[in-house]
Amino acid sequence: MSLSIQPFDVGLGAAVSGIDLSQPYSEDDFDEIELAFYDHAVLVFRGQTLEPEQYINFGARFGEVVSGYYEPNRMRDHPEIIVASNYNQERGTFQPYNAGRYWHKDRSYLPAPTSASLLYAIEVPHDGIRALGDTYFADTVAAYYALPAQLKDRLESLQGRFSIAHMHERFVADGVQEEENERSFKARIASKFLQTVHRIVQTHPLTDRRNLFLSEAHMVEILDVSRDESQSLMRCLFQHMTKPEFIYRHRWQVGDVLMWDNMATIHRADSDYAPPMRRTLQRITLKGPRIP
Repeated sequence: MSLSIQPFDVGLGAAVSGIDLSQPYSEDDFDEIELAFYDHAVLVFRGQTLEPEQYINFGARFGEVVSGYYEPNRMRDHPEIIVASNYNQERGTFQPYNAGRYWHKDRSYLPAPTSASLLYAIEVPHDGIRALGDTYFADTVAAYYALPAQLKDRLESLQGRFSIAHMHERFVADGVQEEENERSFKARIASKFLQTVHRIVQTHPLTDRRNLFLSEAHMVEILDVSRDESQSLMRCLFQHMTKPEFIYRHRWQVGDVLMWDNMATIHRADSDYAPPMRRTLQRITLKGPRIP
């Protein structure tokens, strides 16, 4: 079976078939996958069975793999992989896992956010009718180009302030429970990066496409405007970015490998499952460039 790339009907993302990522593949196949990744921003590989080394090696073809930055969730023998799960295998207990609850760009609270991320589905919750814990991706490139010209001009000079502490504050306000280790990690990051500022309109370093750089989870405010205008403009932009025409909804299956371009998208996950249902994904993060 030869490599096939089938774009999704929604305009964001594509399914890649005809390749087993655990086996050697040709440079021509990789070149086609890489081109498709930057064309479609989200790629899905179904039915994969990967050892950690195979998974890491595939991710490393797209950039430098960053060792898991959230220490308690690192895979013991492969620190490049974060185990994103509501179940702690070592303790045999369930734990709150809400990291993807709000729309966000990964690590937007750092001067050099993630360039891309990958998830590999190990366990997927199911209610007997359908899989739960879907992940949603929104196209921040298409959203930018769909803005009125006057608003594009207004955004060109604006910057936003980002902080990981903002997500914790939202959790508190919304009554969302956090794992103690997660709170401790956020506190350490927040103390190191008290304020990270990024331009709201960015240019993708590889595609030269313009995109909206906002993160509902981490963006505190828009600078150099009044508080009321900041809140109103952020609310308007998030509503625009997450219109149905910009969204791909991924329904997980065990064995899925999904990767996304962090600059070109924002994403969030459903929290519509509870113990004893388990959701376990293995995550790889790729280092990104420092951005304005």
